Amino acid sequence: MTPAAGFLLRRGAWSAATLFAALAATFALVALTPDPNVAAAQFGAAVGGGDPEAAGSAYRAARNLDGPALLRFRSFVVGAVTLELGQSLTNGEPVVAILRERATISLGYVVPATVLSVVVGVLVGAATALRDGSLGERLAGATAYLGLGVPNFWLAALGAAYLTGPGGIRSAFDPEAPWLATPNLQLFAVATAVVSTTMLAAQLRYVRAEMDGYADAEFVRLVRAKGGDDRRVARHILRNAALPLVSLFVTELLATLFVASVVVETVLGIPGIGAGLLAAIDARDLPVVMGVTLFVVAVGVAARFTQDLLRAAFDPRS
Repeated sequence: MTPAAGFLLRRGAWSAATLFAALAATFALVALTPDPNVAAAQFGAAVGGGDPEAAGSAYRAARNLDGPALLRFRSFVVGAVTLELGQSLTNGEPVVAILRERATISLGYVVPATVLSVVVGVLVGAATALRDGSLGERLAGATAYLGLGVPNFWLAALGAAYLTGPGGIRSAFDPEAPWLATPNLQLFAVATAVVSTTMLAAQLRYVRAEMDGYADAEFVRLVRAKGGDDRRVARHILRNAALPLVSLFVTELLATLFVASVVVETVLGIPGIGAGLLAAIDARDLPVVMGVTLFVVAVGVAARFTQDLLRAAFDPRS
C-alpha cells in the first residue's frame, strides 16, 4: 500500500467513526430524554376538554417515540448512507430538501465572510507584522482585540436595529425575492460583517504571531541581505508559516461558523441551517435534528481533510 493510499484509508476510517459518534450522541440526547412537547399536548387536550392521556399517546405514536431506540437509530443510519433522511415531523417536508434550501441560504453570508477574513487577515497581518511598533501595527492590534472581545450576538442585535431603523429594511429574509434584491442583499451584508468580525480578528492575530516568530530567522536575514523588499520577505515567511496558520484558521472557522450561524440567523431572521437546527430542537423534530447534525459533522470532516491537503501543499519540505 502506498503512503497516499494509507493516508486516505486512515482519514476515511477516522471520518466514518467521527460521523457515527456524533450521530449517536445527538440521537441519544434527543430521543432518550423526556420530550416536553408530550406534556404540552396533554395540557392542550385537558384545557380543551379532551383526554390528556390519549393526546400524549397520539403525539408519541406520530413521532414513533414508543418504538425501540436501537431500531430507530439503525433506521436513520441506513437512511444516512443512502441519503434517505426521512421527513420532518413538523411539516412533512423531506429532510434532504430542507437541508439543501437552508444550507444554500447560509452560504450567502458564510462564503463572503470566510473569503473576507482570509484575504484581509493575511494581507493586513503580514503588512503590520513587518512594521512592528508603527501606528498601523498598533491600530491593527487594537482592532483585533476589539473584534475578539465584542460578542457576536451584540453585533447581530446592532445589525437588526440598523435594518429595522429609520431608512432601513425589515429584518427578515424573503425567500420569494432574488438574492440580489435590496432587502436580502442588505441582510446578507450585515450577516457577513457580523460573522467576519471574529474570524478576521483571529486570522489577523494568528498571522502576526506566526510572522513575528520568523522575524529573526536565518532565511529572512538572507532575503534581506539579497535586497529583498517587505513583499518578498512576507512571501517567504508566509510560505513557512502556512502550516500552523492553516490548522489554526480551520479550527477557528469551524468553531465560529457553527456557533455564529445559530446566533446570527436567529437574531437577523435568516432561515439558514443554524436557525433550522434551533427550531428543530425546540420542536423535537428528530429527523431534522439528525439531518442537520449529519450535515454539520460532514462539513467539519471535509474541512479537516481539506486542511490536511493544504498542509501537504504548503509544506516547504515538499
